This record gives sequence, C-alpha cells and structure tokens, in this order.
Amino acid sequence: MNLRLPIALFSACCAFAVARGQNLRAADDGAARVTQQTGAISGRVLNVATGQYLNKARVSIKGTDLVAFTDASGTYQLVNVRTGPVVLEVFYTDLDLREISLVVPASGAIEQNVGLTSQARYGKNQAVVTLDAYVLAADKETNAQAIAINEQRFAPNIKNVLSTDTLGDTVGSSVGEFLKFIPGLTAEFDNADIAGISVRGIGGGLTAVSMDGAPASNVWVSATRSVDLRSMSLNDVSRIEVTKVPT
Repeated sequence: MNLRLPIALFSACCAFAVARGQNLRAADDGAARVTQQTGAISGRVLNVATGQYLNKARVSIKGTDLVAFTDASGTYQLVNVRTGPVVLEVFYTDLDLREISLVVPASGAIEQNVGLTSQARYGKNQAVVTLDAYVLAADKETNAQAIAINEQRFAPNIKNVLSTDTLGDTVGSSVGEFLKFIPGLTAEFDNADIAGISVRGIGGGLTAVSMDGAPASNVWVSATRSVDLRSMSLNDVSRIEVTKVPT
C-alpha cells in the first residue's frame, strides 16, 4: 500500500506536466498564427498635378482604426494590417478622396504609392491643361490655402494656420499688418508702424516668435525680449501659425 501511493502521485504529476506542455505549445502556435496574419503597407502620397509630395495626408484602412499620416517627404507606413483584401483610403484637404483595393500577404509588406488630384480644379485629363489669364494665380492661392487648412486640421496642438495669400496685399508687406486681423492678437505700435504683437494681452516681450521652427531674435540694439516685426517681410512668408496655448 505504501509503494502504490508515490507511484500514483508521480503518474498524476507526469500527466499534468504533459498536458500543460501541450497547452503551452498550442498557445504558442496560436500566437504564431496571429502574427502571421498581419502585414504592412508603406509608400508615398503625391499631388499629381503639382508634383509635390503631401505632408500630413491621412492614410487609413477602411472599416478599421488603423490610421497614419504622411511626413514632410510624403511617406507613410501602416503596420499590423490584417491579411487578405483591404481598402486603402487616402485623404488630403481640397483633393479628391481616393480608395485603393489591395491584398495584404501574411507576414509581408507591400509598397503602394498614391497620387491624388482634384477633377474639379485640374480636370479629368491631367495631360491637357487649359489656362486663361487668371487660372495660374487662383491655383496658387488655392493650393496655399489648402495646405494651411490641412496643417490646422491635423495639428497635434490647438493653433490657427493662415496662408499669407488670404488677405491679399498688406501695407508695406508688413507681417504686423497681417497679424493684427487675427482674433486674439493685439498690435503694438511704434508711431505708425506695428513693432510687435501681443497674444491675449500678455505683451510682446512674452510672445515667442519663430521662423521655420527657429526662434527669432531682436535685431535692434535696445535690450528687450520683443521681436521687432518690422525686420520681417510678408513676401518671404508662405503661411503663419498662431498658437495661443502653451503646447
């Protein structure tokens, strides 16, 4: 009787160990199958009418939560895309929405470059463009405004983005004359010239000014933190971004 009990316990332990090993192998196989059932899609998004790669174009898989935005070079990448047939959806402000049917291979990556256009603006035949005396100027303004609207729509923070073509010509091509029309900004005058801008009344000395991401400095000799806007020309600026919150 005493010898049978250890043998029975040992047999039960071996059976449990074998069953647990089989369960672990089954779980590993299931995880491997899940891993093999996803792929990736990458490429670049281009405005075929202007030849420019688009920044912050929204690329998504229709019917899912997978979304990516293009970078400054127009490049995007979507990972963990389910295998099989999917529909790639590409959107950019003021251009026609495009949907592309793809087949994603298991554990593989495919490259899909996308060209966007607007039939209302450019016509159906991209090879033939008919222009009159005003189309070129109007097209330039429309492109600049579309870029500004798209930058504001998909910005990671709260900000206003305006194209400098929005108001047309300003007095002396002054940046200050343009900024004074934006809500929440107050012009600081030096005689008849706008020397600085105050955001929500905090004063020009506490208003940060940057150009292409680089902080601007004061060009005058006087010791002040204010950036004199008279040293800037609106002709050198394509769009203006105004952030009213500390983000």
